[in-house]
Amino acid sequence: MKNTLKHSFFLLTAAILVFAFAACNTQPAEAVDAETAQTEEKERILKEDEIIVSSSAELEAAATNKEITGIYIGADIEITSDLSFEREDDLVITVDNGNTLTISAEIFPVGCSIVNYGDILINGTFERGISTLANYGSITINNGGMVTSGMSETINQGEFFIINGGNLTIDRGSNFINSGSLVNDGYILITDGGQLTHDNGSITNNGTIDLYSYFNGDISIITGTGTLNDYRE
Repeated sequence: MKNTLKHSFFLLTAAILVFAFAACNTQPAEAVDAETAQTEEKERILKEDEIIVSSSAELEAAATNKEITGIYIGADIEITSDLSFEREDDLVITVDNGNTLTISAEIFPVGCSIVNYGDILINGTFERGISTLANYGSITINNGGMVTSGMSETINQGEFFIINGGNLTIDRGSNFINSGSLVNDGYILITDGGQLTHDNGSITNNGTIDLYSYFNGDISIITGTGTLNDYRE
């Protein structure tokens, strides 16, 4: 009887050790998936019609190449020469997280989408036509900078700053949908069918807002020490 119990004990102990060893060398499925996702993010696999650019010259060449439909800005780039191009809503330009696109000239894209996960600094003029701008990072209009658009949509889920001396014009049927943080220390003009839409974000006005056309939402949510001129009839 004792030998039988001793034999059973040894078998049970061996089974426990085998199970413990297997458990120590097996990662949860969630952890494996997370590591795989991080690896895929770091090692982006481009499609044939996509490209990563690291200079303004490469950006211009890709944007004007109708064979390219996806551009990733993979380094800090400053645009110092005027750039305009027209697409047929077949191009997406993405500013990757950790990278900065600085616009120090006049840029005028038409018929494309721009997605920002990094930083965009506007020292010059950034005008868009029939183009969506989706911001999940940070956009800053510096002193002397101008952002305007026609028949375009801006979706702000990140941070959007207008520095003193900077200008944001929402006009010509464009809509600025704010569900992030919009801070104005400069000047915002909403006119000519333009719309500023409040969507659970915050709007702080320490500069001047001239409102001639549309504000969607509760205008009383706008805080700050600046001036709001409501010219709507």
